[in-house]
Amino acid sequence: MCVLSSVLYAQTVLIEASAAIQKGEFGLAEAALRREIAGHPDNAWAHSLLGVALDGQGQFKAARDAHQRALQLAPAVPDILNNYGGHLWRSADYAGAETVFAKAFAASPDSFNILYNLGVMASLAGHHERAREVLLAGLIQQPGNVGLLYRLAVSEEATGRFENAAEHLVLGVKLAPLRADIRKLLALALMESGALADASTQWQRYLELQPDDEEARREAGFTLAKLGEIQKGSAAIEAYVKRHPEDPVGHFELGQAEKTRAIVKANLHFGLALALRPDYAAALIARGSLAYQQGLPEAALPDLERGIALAPRDTQALDRLGQVYGALNRFDDAVRVLRRADGLAYGDPKVVLHLGRALAAAGHVEESKVVMDRFKAMGPEKKTVVPAGMVSFLGLTPEQRQADYKRRVEKAVVDNPEDPGARLELLKVAVEWRNPALAVAAGTKLLAMKAPEPILREAGNALITARQYALARQLLSSPTDQARLRILTATATAEVERALGEFPGLLGDAAPALIRLGKAQDAVRLLGAIRDPNRDLRLLLAAAFDRAGERAEAASRLAELRMQWPEWAAAWAVSGLLDGNAAFLETAVTLGANGPTVLTGLSRAYIRLGQKAKADAVGIRLKGAKSDDPAWLRLIE
Repeated sequence: MCVLSSVLYAQTVLIEASAAIQKGEFGLAEAALRREIAGHPDNAWAHSLLGVALDGQGQFKAARDAHQRALQLAPAVPDILNNYGGHLWRSADYAGAETVFAKAFAASPDSFNILYNLGVMASLAGHHERAREVLLAGLIQQPGNVGLLYRLAVSEEATGRFENAAEHLVLGVKLAPLRADIRKLLALALMESGALADASTQWQRYLELQPDDEEARREAGFTLAKLGEIQKGSAAIEAYVKRHPEDPVGHFELGQAEKTRAIVKANLHFGLALALRPDYAAALIARGSLAYQQGLPEAALPDLERGIALAPRDTQALDRLGQVYGALNRFDDAVRVLRRADGLAYGDPKVVLHLGRALAAAGHVEESKVVMDRFKAMGPEKKTVVPAGMVSFLGLTPEQRQADYKRRVEKAVVDNPEDPGARLELLKVAVEWRNPALAVAAGTKLLAMKAPEPILREAGNALITARQYALARQLLSSPTDQARLRILTATATAEVERALGEFPGLLGDAAPALIRLGKAQDAVRLLGAIRDPNRDLRLLLAAAFDRAGERAEAASRLAELRMQWPEWAAAWAVSGLLDGNAAFLETAVTLGANGPTVLTGLSRAYIRLGQKAKADAVGIRLKGAKSDDPAWLRLIE
C-alpha cells in the first residue's frame, strides 16, 4: 500500500470509529482501532479514540493506558488532551480532569467545548470561584446553553451569590421548563435570597415534576413556615419527620417552624436534631437563642458558644451571644463578641444597638455615645424578606432590569431624600451609567448629610472608579484609603514610595502608578520581591518587565499565566496589548474583556494586518462599549 493510500485508509478508520463511538457502538470502534494500531502503532489519534471506546465500556484501566500513550505521541494536541480529560471525568478524578482541560484550553482557546468541560470540572472539584470565571466566559459565547446556565448557577450559589444564581436559573427555566434540577436549584437560590414567596411557587412547580422528592416536600413546608403560614408549613415538615425520623434537618426545621407557638415542641426537635448530629451548628444556635428568649441565659450560653465555634462568621449568633453575656453581667465578653459581629455585618442596626448598650454597661461611655449616634443615623431596620415578583424581575433583559432598578432608586431618593442608603445607590447607578455629574451630586449630598462612615467609604470607592478623586478624598477618612488616593494621583515617585512604605498592601495600586511615572524598573523591583504573589500581581510584574524593556522576560511570564489560567481574559488582553497580537486580543474579547482599551488594541492590530473590515466592525463595538478597564490596564495601551 502506498503512503498516500495508507494515510487515507487510516483517516477512514478514524472517521468510522468516531461515528461508531457517537452511536454508542464502543466494541465495534475498539476492534477497528486495535487493527489500526497493530499496523500503525504511532497513530496518536487511534490510541486516543481507543481510550474513548474503552471508557464507554467501563474499562478504565485499559482506557488510561491508551490515553497516556496518545499523549506520549502527541502531548499538546487539544482534542487528545480533551479526550483524556473526559476519561479522568468518568473516573471521578475531577481535579486531574480540571488540570488536563486547562492545558487543552490553553492550546485551543477558541474551543467552547473544552472551556465548558474546564468549568464543569472546576465546579465538581470544588473550585467554584474558578468555575464561575470559566463559565461566565462561556456564557458570553453561548448565552442560551442550559447545561452551562445550571452549572454556573451551582458555582454562583456555592460562592454565596444567590441572586446571580437565581438570574441564570430563571433563564434556564424559560429555555427548559421541564428540567426539574433547574427548578429545584432555583427554589433553593430564591430561599437564600430571601425571596420566599417566589421560592414557594418554585417548590410547588418542582414537585409537580418530581412528586416523590421527599426532601423537596420538607423544604417546601419550611418555606411556607418562614412565610408565616406556620400551620400549613409545620404540618408538611411534621409529616416528613414521621416518615424520616433519622433526618436531623427535618427535626431542626420543625423546631424552627414551631418556636414561636410551641416552645416545648421546638426544644424537643432541636434536641432530636442534635442527638442525630451533635455538631449541627444551626441547631445549637437555634436552641441557645430559644433558651435566651425564655429568660434562661445560663442554659443558652453553652449552646451558643459551641455553635459559634462551629460557625464563627454567623453574625446573628454572635449578636445573640453578646446579649447572653450581657444578661450574665459579663460585659467585657459582650463587647468582644459584639465587636466581631459588627465587623462582619457593619451596618446591622440590631448589632450596633446591642454594641452601644454593652459598651455603656462595660464603662466605655464615650465610645458608646459614638456607636449610639451611628445607630440613630441608620434609620429603621431594612426588611430582609424580598416581596413576590423577583422571578419576574430576573426574567427581564439586562437593559430592562437596569432601567427598572434606576427608576426604583430615583423614586427611593425622592420619597426619602435624607436616607443615605438610597443616596448611595443613586451614586453607584450614576457611576455604572457613566454620569459623573450625577455621581458627584450624590456624593456631595452624602458628605453634607454626614452619612455613616461605611456609606461614605463605599461612595468614595465608587467615585475612585469614576476617577472623581477630589470628592473621593473628602469622603474617605481611613489612612489606607487616603494613602491609596495619594498613589492614584501621584505626580512623583517619592509620593508613591512614601504611601507604599506606610501601607505595603497597596502595591497593586502603586506598581501601575510607578509605571505611569516612567519608573517601571522600580515596579519590577517591588513586585519581584513578593513571596507567592497572586495572579494579578504576577500579571502586573509581566507588564512592568515589558515597560522596563525586558520583553523576553515579559513574554515568558505571560505565557506561564496563559497556560495556568487560560480562561483568564486579562492574561490574553495584556499579552495582546503588549505585542499587538490580534489572536490574543480576539481570545480576550471572547472571554469577556470588552473594555475600550482591549477593543482599541484589537482595532489597531487589525489595521496593522490590513484587515480594515474587521477593524471597522470593532470600531462600531467600541462606540457602544459598556464595561470599563481596570485603571492599570490603561497604562499599557
